Amino acid sequence: MVQAYKIEEVKKLKERLEGAKSIVLIDYKGINIEEVDELRNRMRNSGVDYFVSKNTLIKIALNELGIKALDESLVQKRCCQRERLSQF
Repeated sequence: MVQAYKIEEVKKLKERLEGAKSIVLIDYKGINIEEVDELRNRMRNSGVDYFVSKNTLIKIALNELGIKALDESLVQKRCCQRERLSQF
């Protein structure tokens, strides 16, 4: 039986990813905490939503949105970013 928190997490991921102009997976292995903080700040300042989640949950959310092209990339530790829709 699927745990309720996983169902909720997939729902939240779908809301974050739906309508994204782009979705990028990042292999963050070998990056120290200061570099991660700098990356997050730069992305935030550029209007990019940067987050870390379990690959399986990201894959389920993307598949439910009809996006299967990233399935093979969701096998290593990665973080995900999405560019927000333009406000125009």
